[in-house]
Amino acid sequence: MAKARVTATCPVCGAEYTWSVDCHNRREADAWEARHEGEERLCTACWKEARAQERADARREAYDAAKEATAKAGKTLAPLTGSDKQVAWAEDVRARTLVEVLKLNPTANPVLWDVLNLETKARFWIDCEGMDGYSVMERLWAAHKEEADALTKAAQGEEESLENTNEKEK
Repeated sequence: MAKARVTATCPVCGAEYTWSVDCHNRREADAWEARHEGEERLCTACWKEARAQERADARREAYDAAKEATAKAGKTLAPLTGSDKQVAWAEDVRARTLVEVLKLNPTANPVLWDVLNLETKARFWIDCEGMDGYSVMERLWAAHKEEADALTKAAQGEEESLENTNEKEK
């Protein structure tokens, strides 16, 4: 077992630090050092800050897109319950879910907002962190099956009555 070490300088803050990796043997360690010598890399603190900024930008983007889609549909999302920190986190997850579902199905039924509003506990949305939009909707549907089915049936009935009205007018 050999340890490869390279001394580097952070291009953002100028901090000098040592970057190390465990290798199988000295030859592999020497090759790793030669490959990475002089490479510019962020120090741990700058990397964490850059990563946090990327995540914040992604959250803001999803939140803005969800807000725009909600306004376009003439709907609102119900307020969530929980601590302030939980609510902020859950709203991000819910916004990303909405954006993902709308990307998969741009003409999503207006019932989508009503189904999303069935769950107002921040904990539910936090537990869905990292899941894709389709999986979150399945989980939401399973948790509120009767209400979601009723909303869907009501929306289908409205669509059918609109189609019948349009046919009569022709």
